[in-house]
Amino acid sequence: MSGTAGTRPNTSLQGISRSGLASSGSGTESDGAFSQNSQAGLSGPNMALVRVAVELTDAEKSALARVLEKRCGYPVRLEVELDSRIIGGVWVQVGDTIIDGSLQGRLETLRHHLRLSSRAMILDSGQSRSPEGDTT
Repeated sequence: MSGTAGTRPNTSLQGISRSGLASSGSGTESDGAFSQNSQAGLSGPNMALVRVAVELTDAEKSALARVLEKRCGYPVRLEVELDSRIIGGVWVQVGDTIIDGSLQGRLETLRHHLRLSSRAMILDSGQSRSPEGDTT
């Protein structure tokens, strides 16, 4: 999508329904940035707390509710919050399950993998040296 003035960021639910909802297992999936949320807003098992960077259209809300209903097996009522930390995508909590399809969540995952990779590379390079530092 072009970055021209007046264009709306991509909030398509297609990627979320495939990668975020369909691939996530049961249980809690979150990153540290979004794991703390207002439980006061969740008033019942059919409530879905949804965080987005930009307001969803009615069509997007309906599509998300249908995807969540199919995933959960029961109808859900959406409570949508605007949260600039999301950057893009959608973060959803239904009951104890958190589905992080946000750009922020993906960046946190990438950061985690890069840290692990760099630590592994440092450990590997340290083991390949001789104990006395012999260069022969």
